[in-house]
Amino acid sequence: GERVLDACAAPGGKAVFMAGLMRNTGSIAACDVSAARLQRLRENLERLEASCVTTHQVDWEQWTAAFENESFDRILVDAPCTNTGVIRRRIDVKWRLRPDEFAELAARQLAILRSVLPLLRPGGRLVYSTCSLEPEENEAVAARVVAITPGLQLLEMRRSLPFRDGIDGSFAALFLKGGEAI
Repeated sequence: GERVLDACAAPGGKAVFMAGLMRNTGSIAACDVSAARLQRLRENLERLEASCVTTHQVDWEQWTAAFENESFDRILVDAPCTNTGVIRRRIDVKWRLRPDEFAELAARQLAILRSVLPLLRPGGRLVYSTCSLEPEENEAVAARVVAITPGLQLLEMRRSLPFRDGIDGSFAALFLKGGEAI
């Protein structure tokens, strides 16, 4: 019966996984900025029978009134990032990245978080994640969002490292918005 927002959902793997955990009850709003990626998301949701998921094209950096007067119990922001944690599978990353992109992406990640946080109900939880190894996209963004958001508490941070854990590199932070935990 919970309401979940998957803010950067395409191609839909996490939304489908959450729908399965929820046994297709409650609702998941799956958003993406790209119309083409949103179409792929819809196809995946239909194929995998994730019936509690609705899709929405939203640019969180230009957000105006998406989901106005609504709130969510849980929010997932699997943010656009440099992909340095998956470089062993996407070797193009080391040639594609520019030095200025690290700061640009961190600013973009913070902007997305600032747009979705007002939608998190008191007592709700938000997970912020990346497939980056970069502290400026991970711990620094987590610290910054807590510093600028009254009532937001950082509960936990986890990181996987390819050379240590034998899997792709990733980062996740769990936040609680003031109020009772759910």
